Amino acid sequence: MKSLYKLFLIFFTNAFVMCSCDADDWRGCPGDYSFAIDNAIGFEVISPAGDHLYGGYGLDVVEVSSTGYDTLHIPDNGVFIYMGFIDDELDRGVVDRLIKKRFLLSHQIGYKDTLAVDFAMRIDRCDEQVMKYLKVTFNDSVYFDGNTGRVPAFRFLSK
Repeated sequence: MKSLYKLFLIFFTNAFVMCSCDADDWRGCPGDYSFAIDNAIGFEVISPAGDHLYGGYGLDVVEVSSTGYDTLHIPDNGVFIYMGFIDDELDRGVVDRLIKKRFLLSHQIGYKDTLAVDFAMRIDRCDEQVMKYLKVTFNDSVYFDGNTGRVPAFRFLSK
């Protein structure tokens, strides 16, 4: 009987520890994961002198694809730009395959740059489609190239 009591105590202690974190289910999976929002890229662009070149104000971002051009809406948010690069319809369900996105950034003052985001996704233990591989290139400079579970923020240097 004592062994059975210890077994139940161990079981309930483990169950409490597993579920007492910021998780929403018994597997420890967050319930607030968003495919498009949690896989957005945040960045700022600075000049060689250290001045911020872009902000949400006056910025146009155009996605270049095989079917043409699509202008993205970038909210007016100052010098830090937060941009979704994953298409909720086209990219959902595409796993273990490289997806390439190309963007042209232009500002009303005349700055022009290119941003390339290559990525592959996987299904995690929570049955969510998450980042697996990411390569970020700004103009001709590679800023990140490797396996990752998340999209980091960047400080790009414009030429």
